[in-house]
Amino acid sequence: MEKSRVLTVFGTASLRVAPDIAEIQVGVVTEDTSLEQALQENSSKMNQVINSLLQLGIPEEDIRTTTFRIQPMYDYVDGQQVFRGYQVTNMVSVRISDITQVGLIVDTAVRNGANQISDLNFMLSNPNEIYRAALSEALLDATANAMTLTNTMQVNMDPIPIRVDELPQSVSPEPRMYSMAEVTSGTPIQPGEIVVEANIEAKFQYGSDY
Repeated sequence: MEKSRVLTVFGTASLRVAPDIAEIQVGVVTEDTSLEQALQENSSKMNQVINSLLQLGIPEEDIRTTTFRIQPMYDYVDGQQVFRGYQVTNMVSVRISDITQVGLIVDTAVRNGANQISDLNFMLSNPNEIYRAALSEALLDATANAMTLTNTMQVNMDPIPIRVDELPQSVSPEPRMYSMAEVTSGTPIQPGEIVVEANIEAKFQYGSDY
């Protein structure tokens, strides 16, 4: 009986999918010489922003605070540090399950007092499911590569691999990040597509016994 040999091949697969969710950072920054006044104004505006988003149907659990910061501000006059007042920053992350509402959500937040929008990020709600589909296709690709090689060598191959290793996965291109100027300027926002790629290394046995 001929001793079997091992063939190592690589498989890859890429799936292009449209993003179906988005996240955006919305916030209010206030300044005043009185800390109490800066806090009160910030709280009032932020509550108005959050309530307006809730009225659009965004679930409360999809709005979460990401930053709350109080810091003193100073100017430098003739080399001297001069106290200018306090700055209060309150930022929330908003998860948007209907990406067709992104423009409406941004406009609503700004109309109700938001003056900071840091990023708009389009993503996938089911990245693991998409990756597993790509992983399955990557294994088929590796098997096809192995069969091509063994057919060329005119030897038989066991179609069931003796080992399969996942290689680092990638999502390319990364979802585009939008600045506040872009999302409030009326420029059409295109979510584009996300490419989910899976790569594997597989080992197959081959020889005259298969």
